[in-house]
Amino acid sequence: NTALRRPYQKQFVQASFQSTDLYFLSESRWLILTSFLLIGITIFCFAYTVKTLFSQHKLALLKDDFINNMTHEINTPLSSIAITAEALKKFDHDRQTREEYLDIITYQTKKLTALTARILNTSRLTKKLPLKNERVELNTLINKAINDMRAQISEAGAVINYDADKTTVFTYGNEADLQNVIINIIDNALKYTDEVPVINITLKHHQHSAQLIFADQGIGIPAVYEAKVFDAFFRVPKGNMHNVKGYGLGLSYVKEVIKHCGGSIAVTANKPSGSVFTIQLPMN
Repeated sequence: NTALRRPYQKQFVQASFQSTDLYFLSESRWLILTSFLLIGITIFCFAYTVKTLFSQHKLALLKDDFINNMTHEINTPLSSIAITAEALKKFDHDRQTREEYLDIITYQTKKLTALTARILNTSRLTKKLPLKNERVELNTLINKAINDMRAQISEAGAVINYDADKTTVFTYGNEADLQNVIINIIDNALKYTDEVPVINITLKHHQHSAQLIFADQGIGIPAVYEAKVFDAFFRVPKGNMHNVKGYGLGLSYVKEVIKHCGGSIAVTANKPSGSVFTIQLPMN
């Protein structure tokens, strides 16, 4: 009898759940949510670990390739210097022969100096060390870079077509590094070609930016590797062919210099063959 007042009457009390499944689900919702959250975190950590392991493996392979290339590049001039110096020491040569041997030593020494300078410059940029920036006139800089490479251009029989902007174009950056950027791109165009190198350089300016375009007719870069060529130590796979030696640092250095200047660089295909490097720099 559930009546509270007289006259007492029998009353029925009924208790029920509309849906036991919904009830238990409602009561356990936080437990379920936290369980799914923990499962998600576990899957994410596992995927991130696997990705990191593959990245580390890739970096290890790139490092080994870099060390192998670097060892070869350093060993070649060192061996040449050692053999030439030994020949000068052991034999009594005439003046012309001595001059030729000394020229060999000087040339190989310059190669070693350029190699160490490139590595040091790349290290300096990647460590974000302060650089001395200045106002740079791009037309003068491009002509200077082409003039500095006249020996390599002449040796390769290359054709350099430079279309300069009619107005004076200034940017802000480190002049020596920007010149090295131009030299690096031209040097790659000279090396990576099966025909007589033809390089078209164009300097344009827009309202607030300068555009520097290098178009070559070389072997080109496969589209799948276009975004990777600016990574440190990366070289486009060529199977077992190693016709051109390198360290995978040139374009990485180029990208860091352009980035430091507040600009950008991109590479696209130059139909029917070759590559086009486009550099955007803020005007000063």
